[in-house]
Amino acid sequence: MSTRACPRLLLFAALSAPLVVACGSSSSGDSASFIVRTASNAIDATSEIVVAGGWMVYLGDEGTSGSGGAGSTDLNGDGDTADDVAVAVNLFSLVETPLRAAIGAAVVGDEIYLLVDESVDGAPPGMDWDGDGTPNDIVLLHWSAAADVVTYVDTIAPIVAGAPKALLPVAGERLYYNSSAALVGPDDTSLRFVDKDDPLVPVVVTNAAGGGQLQPFLIDEVEGLVFLFLDEAAPPPSPGDGGTDYNFDGDSSDRFVLALLDGTDEMATIANVELALPDADAPFDARAGTDTWLVGFLVSEVGQGLGGTNFNDPALFVNPPIPPVCAAMPDLDVDDDVLHFLDYATFLTGTPPVNTGLVGTDRVVVVDSYVATISLEADANCNLNQDADGGTGSDAVVRWVEAVDPVDAPNLPNQLRALSDVPGGSHGLSSLGDRFIIVVDEAADGNNIDGKPFNNTLVGFLTPADGFLADWTFAHPTTNPGTGIPGEPYVGANWLAPEEEDGRLGMVYQEEVPLQSINVDLFCDLVMKDIDANDSLPIWADFEFGPILDFDGQGYALLESDPGVTQARFFAFYRVSEMLDGDQDYNNDGDTNDVILFRNPQTQCGTVAMGTSSVLPPPNPAIITDGDRGGVFISDEALAGVDLNGDGDLSDLVPRYFLF
Repeated sequence: MSTRACPRLLLFAALSAPLVVACGSSSSGDSASFIVRTASNAIDATSEIVVAGGWMVYLGDEGTSGSGGAGSTDLNGDGDTADDVAVAVNLFSLVETPLRAAIGAAVVGDEIYLLVDESVDGAPPGMDWDGDGTPNDIVLLHWSAAADVVTYVDTIAPIVAGAPKALLPVAGERLYYNSSAALVGPDDTSLRFVDKDDPLVPVVVTNAAGGGQLQPFLIDEVEGLVFLFLDEAAPPPSPGDGGTDYNFDGDSSDRFVLALLDGTDEMATIANVELALPDADAPFDARAGTDTWLVGFLVSEVGQGLGGTNFNDPALFVNPPIPPVCAAMPDLDVDDDVLHFLDYATFLTGTPPVNTGLVGTDRVVVVDSYVATISLEADANCNLNQDADGGTGSDAVVRWVEAVDPVDAPNLPNQLRALSDVPGGSHGLSSLGDRFIIVVDEAADGNNIDGKPFNNTLVGFLTPADGFLADWTFAHPTTNPGTGIPGEPYVGANWLAPEEEDGRLGMVYQEEVPLQSINVDLFCDLVMKDIDANDSLPIWADFEFGPILDFDGQGYALLESDPGVTQARFFAFYRVSEMLDGDQDYNNDGDTNDVILFRNPQTQCGTVAMGTSSVLPPPNPAIITDGDRGGVFISDEALAGVDLNGDGDLSDLVPRYFLF
């Protein structure tokens, strides 16, 4: 819903304001809760920051922190200044507590956990936290403000294949990790959890009854469901020879066999899906329902079965997953990744995963009872959208299917749109509520959707519940004031968030579609800051009645390489380029070369520039937040022209934090 409190005025005047810019009242949403504080220590460009439960944990870089200049601060007291040391910050009391040299952190309630490399946490040769006589392990440590002491919890098992997307995933107020402790019980696994009620006592997660001992590896957590993989090539957890055939395909060489765990149930056991993922970075998704999840994932034809398995062979299906025009060119290879789905609850009672026959890459998106992926026409051996591409086509096409068996995938040419692989993590496919959102490349799609004499990348949506006649909507009503552009129904985007946050989906609007300078407030006072028509503007979209895709946003030219549009607590946050936004000096440092963090309420006027941001390798959200208590952004002192952490130089990257 959009509530627009400001009049629509067109003011041809330069906008020059320091760190508060707004239409109407600049105090909209502005209170003591948004006061920006600066952490004491610098971080490096790849440093992990965790925000949860009223706490921030960042890794302070000893080499660039300290009042004496670079390399002057020994935060963990080990006699050197070469570590990244975890610093716990209470967002309410503002107290900072340096802890230990760490490679990762997690927060569960008020309990802080650290992953620590013994070899660097302590004077050479290191700190023997687990007392095994050799300070060369990765260990899990605990700290809380109440106890105010760092305590050893467990030793972490080596990661022997792939890399987890989340080092320490938290689900159901439990922290999960892999332990190196010996397995004792007949169905014990190396997976453990600790929780906020008993933060120092590891609890063994067991395999399904009779499944035997198991060494799973963590990937990530989605809506409380924990994703794991089993590595057949890894040494078995029990004495024995060779590997273990976890997917029962006749070999023991598959390294990423999918397994799942209900992270909301402390008594849950590990469920082996018995299907091989392409790798540990392969896309997957899950949507929580009543006592279950709908799970979508890609299965490797190469990894599944001796010599591979042709999962997209049309002969396997009552309803072949390719358009009829492609029936004469069946896919006969076994080197694709193919979309599968399962219902977690019925899977546990014996219902097997379902093969959709849809080749996939990069993205899997679950919406209600539908699962989508991005199909490469080359992998499908089919010109799916039947455009003018030669041979089997060269596009990346969105495909989806209802999660029923037998599957029947929509395959009309107008439904199979060629995507634009825009930045932001979505690869051009995302979701909002019960609908799919895409960005279509008109040139690749072979369709002039907006009727203009040049190709654009346009935003469209589809409601899969409409069934086999479901179609994409690209023309958005001009009566919808959220577009802010009378007479222009089409919206072009060059950045799309991978998932909705706080009920909104972040995207970036291109002026080049309407060929009109609109880096003005899209639903507030219209303030002309430049006259070009090539800027990118922040949008936080939602659905209103109809349905109408409502493009609420503000007229500020973004840092195009990584705008980081983020939503939390009914506010949108984004990075603005001073230079592109009409050469505005928002931080009053005498130049217009900086990147500024802005915020705006989702449903009313009240734009505020919060401080100088930074340019880091994407993807890099505008703020890091759990969406609950507070947020953190990274400020570059060189851009700000200010020694923000007071260490005597202007060369640091510094965490800055605030409460909502």
